[in-house]
Amino acid sequence: MNGSKPLLAMVLALVLAFQASPAAVAGDDTDAARTMTRLFKAYAKFKMADYQGAKEIWEAIGAKGRGEALFNLGILYEDGLGVEADTKQALDLYTRAATTGSRSAQYRLGLLLSDNDPAIRDIKAAKGWLKLAASQGDEDAGRLLATLEGSAPSGLFATAERAAVAGDHENAVHLYRELADAGDVRARTRLAWLYEAGSGVERDLSKAAALFRQSADNGDAEAQYAYAVMLRTGTGTEKDVENAAAYLHMASDQGYAPAEAALQTFK
Repeated sequence: MNGSKPLLAMVLALVLAFQASPAAVAGDDTDAARTMTRLFKAYAKFKMADYQGAKEIWEAIGAKGRGEALFNLGILYEDGLGVEADTKQALDLYTRAATTGSRSAQYRLGLLLSDNDPAIRDIKAAKGWLKLAASQGDEDAGRLLATLEGSAPSGLFATAERAAVAGDHENAVHLYRELADAGDVRARTRLAWLYEAGSGVERDLSKAAALFRQSADNGDAEAQYAYAVMLRTGTGTEKDVENAAAYLHMASDQGYAPAEAALQTFK
C-alpha cells in the first residue's frame, strides 16, 4: 500500500464508522449525545477538506477510547490527509478501533490484510476481523469472507472494493459505474464518494451530490446521510438546511446512527 496514493474511497468507511460500538453506547446519555454531535461536526470539517480541524476533534475523542474517532484518525494517516502518510500508524489506529467493537475498522482491516501487498498481507488475521464484522451484521464483510474462504465467487462489487483498496481507482470507478448502471444502489453510493474525492475521476462535487441524491431517493440510508451533509454545508449543491434535516430524518427512520446524532445539531 502506498501512502502517496489517495485511498479516498475510504471516506465511505469514515461515514460508516459512526455506527455505534458497544463501548460507544456506554456511559452518560448526555455525554454520549455531545460526543456524537462532535463526531458529526468533525465529519463535516473532513468533507470540506479541513483535515486539521477534523483531526483535532477526533484526537480529543479518541483519547477517551472511542472507536469511531480512532478509525477516522486511521483514515487520515493511511491517506496522508493533513498528516504525513504512515501505514503502520494507520493500522495501529484501525486495530485499536476494531478492538473496541468498531465493525467498520474490522472490515477495513479485513480488506487491507487480504490485499496483495506482501508488507501487510495476513489472510488468517483478515478472516478473523471479517468474521467479527460479519457477526455484527456487516454484509460486505460477510461477502468478502466467503470469497476468501472459497465458498462464494468474487463478484464485481468485491472486485471493485479490492481495486479501491489497491489504489486502482480508475478501475474501481469503471466497475462501480457498471454496477450502478445496472441498478446497484450500494455501488452508486461508492461511485459518489469517488467523484467527491476525485479518485479515479476528475473531482466533481455536483456529480457526487447528484449520485448521492439518486441513491438517497432510492432509500439508501448512507447516501441520505451523505447528501444531507452536502445540503447542510452547501458542498456540491445549494445550501438547504431544511432539506438536509428531511434527509437526515429519512436515514434516522432506518436506524442509521450517524443521522440520529446529526439531528441533534439542529436542536
